[in-house]
Amino acid sequence: VDAPDHLRLVSDLRHDRLAGLVFAVNPFALMRTPVITRPGVPRIAIMDAPSPPVAAAALDEAGFIAKALDFFSVRRRTRVAVLSVPGLEGGFRKRLEGALAERWLETRPWWWHTLDHASAVGARALVHLLMHPGQDVRPDALFITDDNLVEPATAGLLAAGVRVPEDVAVVAHCNFPWPTAAATPAHRLGYDAREVLLRCLEWIDAQRAGTPVEQRILLPARFADERVE
Repeated sequence: VDAPDHLRLVSDLRHDRLAGLVFAVNPFALMRTPVITRPGVPRIAIMDAPSPPVAAAALDEAGFIAKALDFFSVRRRTRVAVLSVPGLEGGFRKRLEGALAERWLETRPWWWHTLDHASAVGARALVHLLMHPGQDVRPDALFITDDNLVEPATAGLLAAGVRVPEDVAVVAHCNFPWPTAAATPAHRLGYDAREVLLRCLEWIDAQRAGTPVEQRILLPARFADERVE
């Protein structure tokens, strides 16, 4: 709380220089500081649920899952491998497993791998192992749920000699407008930072104007060709 940026932020709040605050993550560590406690300033954070007095701009996780799996289903892909990160091992995994079952899509424990960002390079060998010609049964769909894994994972597809999309369909998470590099084609699905910020600013403007607002807004997942420019 003694950091120069924090002190400057508190000063700006005390002198009414700010129309509102947008937090990139849940500001739980600031809950007892003037950044949160000073009245009269609309606050919204990119998080799943509101934490009064901070509203929530929630990423539509259910829509993200549904769009990816429907993409596979329409293309008659039924054997789904998943590459994920530790932060998605709780509720996200349960929802994804349920959505797979609802669509009669198959996954197997050894087709589901979790890597943290520091070891993302390992995705190359994992995908090569999943897809190499010596495997008796190979996935025909790959869902990459974090954009940090996209480049090494697609390099693994290339190393295994599989064709995309002929042999395997790939849906990869993206933080638009900047997709990470990929060694093969991949259908990008995710959230546009510009849209997220715009929705937060619109919420702040409405709050300041006295318009009734929800304390949770839902931000849709979109494929690249669905984005609103």
